[in-house]
Amino acid sequence: MMKIYLLLISVWGYNGTQWEYTGNQYVMKEYFTFEECQELINEDNWKKNENNLFYTVQFDCVLEDSY
Repeated sequence: MMKIYLLLISVWGYNGTQWEYTGNQYVMKEYFTFEECQELINEDNWKKNENNLFYTVQFDCVLEDSY
């Protein structure tokens, strides 16, 4: 059976010591194989514009049944 993955984008904040999950996330409503999802989150496919050093986003591929 093929495993189904979802693209998850989460928001993280830096408290001066460590990065903490803010509780905000976005999940793309499309199914992917692991390889397809990994290609989507590859940093070479994105242009970053991070002006606030205290916040960032993280891209992950998660199994559909674990979300």
